[in-house]
Amino acid sequence: ADDYKAIVKNNYTNAETVSVWGGEEQAVPEYGKVFLSIKPANAETLTDVQKQFIKDSILKTKNLVSITPEIVDPETTYIRLASTVKFDSNSTTFAAADIQSSVTTSLTNFNRDNLLSFNSQYRASEVSRLIDNTDTSILNNTTSVKLSKFLTPTTGSTVSYNISFNNALLHPENGYLSSTGGILTSTGFKVGTDTTSEFFFDDDGEGNLRRYSLVGTTRSYADLQAGSIDYSSGVIKINNINITSISNVDDATSLQIRIVVSPSSNDIVPVRNQILEIDFANSTITASADTQSSSGSSISTSGSGTSTTTTVSTSGGSSSY
Repeated sequence: ADDYKAIVKNNYTNAETVSVWGGEEQAVPEYGKVFLSIKPANAETLTDVQKQFIKDSILKTKNLVSITPEIVDPETTYIRLASTVKFDSNSTTFAAADIQSSVTTSLTNFNRDNLLSFNSQYRASEVSRLIDNTDTSILNNTTSVKLSKFLTPTTGSTVSYNISFNNALLHPENGYLSSTGGILTSTGFKVGTDTTSEFFFDDDGEGNLRRYSLVGTTRSYADLQAGSIDYSSGVIKINNINITSISNVDDATSLQIRIVVSPSSNDIVPVRNQILEIDFANSTITASADTQSSSGSSISTSGSGTSTTTTVSTSGGSSSY
């Protein structure tokens, strides 16, 4: 696999980042094959002509062992952040809006420099430190993560679909959040001959994908077993469905349905042809002055996951718990 990566990087200058894995690593093993995913510079995917050129003019000429190369497109998993930032208004002339802007700039740089390539991981503790270090007035932050991917349906045809997040999804107990839609949401679409109902997906906390429409604000379920969700692997399967049209996404015409899920961890690790990217349009950065700091004491919290250290500082000293 490393040979293939080196050959592509050394002989195809338009390759920005390359991922290679053996066919035995596929969900359904395909022995005798090697898979390559190539993100070109200034584009999301290679064209069919570019893929064929790499196969015929680069890989075949190197006379590698009798393994069939397959080139697959990169898949972007979007990271949706919700960050609450506390700062000491006594130690800065910046307003909350200025702090928010500075944090957004820090995250934009992190997205550009640390993500957007194969094998680039999102580490919650690293991002938390980055936010805290954006300005000396920042005391702490609480930042959570959701993930989203896009599904491009074959409209007008009855087709099943698989969406893989390659990270475990939040599932602390059976039936978790079932009454409010579980940990999965989607943008809208229409099905079959029903030209009026706009449908959405959610889950029941028991491993079932559900399809519903809204009657006012109440969910009316048309299919309680529209597919499955494997919380451990992050694989979502949609059963055969005839999607006939797709609703706007982010107030714009779209050919894709967006699926949003809550991961079990704020650390996100990409696999094979997966690329991580922060979705700034759907992320929220909220900054506010910490009331404790203005009254002579401050509270700061650090850590991620289930381990947290909180330090309270006052004029009489500090303590941690």
